[in-house]
Amino acid sequence: MKTTSLFNLKSQVRNRATVFSLGNRDSLLSSDLMSPLIVPHVAQQANERKSCEEHISSNYDAISLYICIGLCSKYKELMIERGVPALESYWKTLKCTLWHRFDIVMGLHNSSLHDLDVHKMQLQPDIHPHYIIRRYAEFTCALLVCSQTSMHQIDPQLQIEPLQLYLSKQQAEIENFLTRITEQLTSRVQQLVCLINNYDLILNVLEERATFDSKEKSSFWELKQNRINEYVELLLRPHFGDLMSFVNECEPLIEQGHKQLLIRYSDSVTKIVRSFCAHWKKSIDAINNEIVRSFTNFKNGTNILQVTFTQFVQYYHRFSKVLSHEVFAENTVLKELVNIHHIMVEIKKYKPVY
Repeated sequence: MKTTSLFNLKSQVRNRATVFSLGNRDSLLSSDLMSPLIVPHVAQQANERKSCEEHISSNYDAISLYICIGLCSKYKELMIERGVPALESYWKTLKCTLWHRFDIVMGLHNSSLHDLDVHKMQLQPDIHPHYIIRRYAEFTCALLVCSQTSMHQIDPQLQIEPLQLYLSKQQAEIENFLTRITEQLTSRVQQLVCLINNYDLILNVLEERATFDSKEKSSFWELKQNRINEYVELLLRPHFGDLMSFVNECEPLIEQGHKQLLIRYSDSVTKIVRSFCAHWKKSIDAINNEIVRSFTNFKNGTNILQVTFTQFVQYYHRFSKVLSHEVFAENTVLKELVNIHHIMVEIKKYKPVY
C-alpha cells in the first residue's frame, strides 16, 4: 500500500474539505454529545457490518480520529457520573486504538511533507501563500478547536497534552517545507515576502476559530515579526543605505568617546545629507508601491508599511542626533536637513492607500 499524505495531493478524495477542515464537526464534543443515536439500519439490512477496529484501521482522517478520542473521554466521564464504571476499561482500550491510528496518520502527513519535491509542484517560484499552507492552517486549527472543546488533560508522564507533540512535529515539517519553497526565490527580499505572506495566512486561519491562546499562534506570530523586521531593514537599505550605515557606525563611537575616529566620517556628511534631501520623497513612494505589490492581505500590508516608515523616521532621528555631535556641528550642510515634522506629514499621505 502506498503511504502518502493528503497535504500534497489533488487526488481521489471524495470530500477533501472534511479531511483538512473542521466544519461543524466539533459540535459532537459539545451540543450534539447527547443527541439521539443514529441507528444504522441500512447497513444492518445489507449485512455490511464492520468491527470498530476495521473502521479505525482504514481511516485517514486525523480530525475525525481526534474527535473520536475526545468522545471516548466524554463518554467515560459520563459513565462515571451515571455510576457505570465497568465500561472504563472499554473506553481506555478504544482510546488507545484511536491514538495508535492517529499517530500513524499524522506520521504519514509529516513524511509526505518531508519527502515532497517542491521543484515539481509549481511552474515558477511564487511569493503568494501556498495552498498546502492553507490546508495545514485549517487542519491545525481544527485539531486545536477539538482539543479545547474536549478539554484533554495533561499526560502525567509527558507533562504535556499529547496533541501538542504532534502539532510541534508538524509545525517543524511545515517550516522546513516553507524554507524549501523560499529557496527557489532569487532575492532575500522575495523570500521574506513569501514567508510573511504564508505566516500571515496561518495566523488569520487560526484567529478565525481558535480564538484562545496557543503555542502555534505565539510561535508563528514571533516568526512573522522577525521576518518583518528583517524585511524592513532590507527594504530601506537601497534607498537610505548610506544614512543607515553612517548611523550604525557612528553611534558606538560616540558612546565610547572616540572623537578622533568620528572625524573621518566628516567628509561623508555632505554627500549623505544632500542625497537624502534630493530623493527621500521618491524613496518613500517607491517603498509604499513595493509593499502594496508584495502583500496579499491589505491589513498585513498596512502594518508592514507602518513598521517600515516608523523605522525610517527612527533612523532619521538618530541621524540628526549624531550630526549634533561637536565633530559635525559646524558643517554648513546641516542647514539643509529636512525637518522631521515635514517627513511625518509626507508619510501620513500614504495611509489612505490601504
